[in-house]
Amino acid sequence: MDINEIGKDLKSEDFNIRLIRTQSLGSPEYEGDKKKAVDYLVPMLKDEKWEVRRQAAESLGNIKDERAVQPLVESLNDESWKIRQASAFALGFIGDKRAVESLLDKLSDPDWRVRQAIASSLKHFRMKETIPHLITLLKDPDWHVRSVSAETLGEMGDSTIIPHLKEIYDKEDPVVQSFIKKAINKLKKF
Repeated sequence: MDINEIGKDLKSEDFNIRLIRTQSLGSPEYEGDKKKAVDYLVPMLKDEKWEVRRQAAESLGNIKDERAVQPLVESLNDESWKIRQASAFALGFIGDKRAVESLLDKLSDPDWRVRQAIASSLKHFRMKETIPHLITLLKDPDWHVRSVSAETLGEMGDSTIIPHLKEIYDKEDPVVQSFIKKAINKLKKF
């Protein structure tokens, strides 16, 4: 389907049409038209339906265009955790370092799924400045967040992280311990 036709469909009153078209703009079929796809998707981050907003964030993450960074950063403040989560993942996929400070600012999000998404996204940046924040997340009340934080720390390539992981290992449940163990093994290679 022509990208301009999709753009027209994004104004439909039928939310299902908007949702399907928002999803299609993130597909490889429109890779040659990234600029138009981003131009059509960014306003969809403000759609009245959370499903469309979430799909817009996911599609922008698939496109990986840095022009989407600021609108996605703004979506980290959406009322729905689903949009905040999708925006955090998308910012990680895009990998533009301008997003890191905003992601770090949202590490206290009340929803564990958002904190987990941020911890996961930070591995795409591999920035040493994120390490203290990820170490703090090892004490998060939610085991999902702690697991992903350990996994992300394992991707950082800094063996000075190992003592922090060992310090909490014995206090953790077996699932989190498995993530910590994998992280330590990866870090020993550096």
